[in-house]
Amino acid sequence: MIERATQLLEQATGDVRKISHNMMPGLLTRLGFYEAVEDLFENLNESEDLVAICDISGEQETSA
Repeated sequence: MIERATQLLEQATGDVRKISHNMMPGLLTRLGFYEAVEDLFENLNESEDLVAICDISGEQETSA
């Protein structure tokens, strides 16, 4: 019974990992966090019902 429970937990862990990976926006992996957040806020501001402001401070890291 413990072995079966362990197998189910391992399967559930793998499923959660796959789901969370699939939920990650493509922009985040291609361009990075800053650009993905910037794009998100641009999309939000296209709505007439919502105005969103994003202020990210600090140095922006660039991938080499």
